[in-house]
Amino acid sequence: FVAPEYNYFVAPAIVNAVDYLLKEWRYKPAAIFSYGGVSGGLRAAQALKPLLTSVGVMPIPEGVALPSYRTLLDKDGAYHPSEPVLGGARAMLDELFRWSEALKGLRSGLPSE
Repeated sequence: FVAPEYNYFVAPAIVNAVDYLLKEWRYKPAAIFSYGGVSGGLRAAQALKPLLTSVGVMPIPEGVALPSYRTLLDKDGAYHPSEPVLGGARAMLDELFRWSEALKGLRSGLPSE
């Protein structure tokens, strides 16, 4: 999930997507890349985790937070990640793959609709 912080919370569009696609989430891992002001969206990321677990998603411990993201945009509005952000994203995606493999057996037992 890419989670912007919106009024110190998860963006309403993300909450709506999780609620609407309820059955699609079961037994899947989730990684959270958050962004925002000084907190880097960490409040949104932490608020998102209980919502995800309530619909059967396993939020992994690894995540990436991008604080003060607007200061990192060039004059054209493009973002160029730093090496620490890239390294964190790689580690997060590697761990997401591990969790995906680990939960595959649980997903295979779900009835198809």
